Amino acid sequence: MKKGFVFLVVLLTGCIGQQVEPDVTAGLVDNPLILTYEDILEYPSVTQVTHLQCVMAGFEGTGEWTGVPLKYILEKAGYQESVVSVIFYAADEYTSSIDLETALQEDTILAYKINGVTLPEEHGYPLRLVIPDKLGYKWVKWIVKIELVDYEYEGYWESRGYSNTGNVREIV
Repeated sequence: MKKGFVFLVVLLTGCIGQQVEPDVTAGLVDNPLILTYEDILEYPSVTQVTHLQCVMAGFEGTGEWTGVPLKYILEKAGYQESVVSVIFYAADEYTSSIDLETALQEDTILAYKINGVTLPEEHGYPLRLVIPDKLGYKWVKWIVKIELVDYEYEGYWESRGYSNTGNVREIV
């Protein structure tokens, strides 16, 4: 496993019936954040129509997603320029990552609504990562923790041979 500095950026507590405690506190942001679901709802939000494309043909759809731009949260945390990957941890222990450039795009959001209603659990409640032009395995559901690291991180599918960028155009 690659070594590097890791830093807890966001820890969501009390979202889905489990209490999660911070376990990493060194490195790549100036102001670590521990947020509740209610805290996230208080942040400025955007609503955007975004298409979700899965790796398997036929599994896709377009929805109106509402959430907080990830850029806002990372700026609030004071991310450092040495960040290479932003890692997302799900309540079911799934992980994936995106590069910092993608994380800072205005349309990369932590969504809590789809088509005007609170995300149902099967679609990722409390938070789901929404990233236009990325394949579905990058759209992490049930997010409970976000970390910034100074190395390229491979999540569940990426460590099994899927592209670490997850670009839609790679399969179309």
